[in-house]
Amino acid sequence: MAADLLNRDGDMLTACPRGRLGQEEADRLCELIVPHLGRGTRRLMLDLSSVDYMTSSALGAIISLLQKVRSAGGRMAVAAPLERIHILLEVAGLNQLLALCRDRGEARRHLEEGTEA
Repeated sequence: MAADLLNRDGDMLTACPRGRLGQEEADRLCELIVPHLGRGTRRLMLDLSSVDYMTSSALGAIISLLQKVRSAGGRMAVAAPLERIHILLEVAGLNQLLALCRDRGEARRHLEEGTEA
């Protein structure tokens, strides 16, 4: 997972992992994102449109990332997960913790409004 999967727009950072998101990939994603928190990044959009497989350990890493984002005074939303990933996130209860949005536009609006899940 390369740093080019991160895109900054003002105080919003968008992360776009691709393919399989297992523990190793999720840990690497966190390593790329965490240094940006508290350094001008207040909003994080996790675009999962290109993730076709996610493990339960990756779910744990996403929850850990959410905690770090909130600890830094920020907000986080998930954008455009494939249907099977969306279902996995809902079954795990992540829809109770953060916004699961249909697309980037919805996620951006959610993050700009500052509302929680």
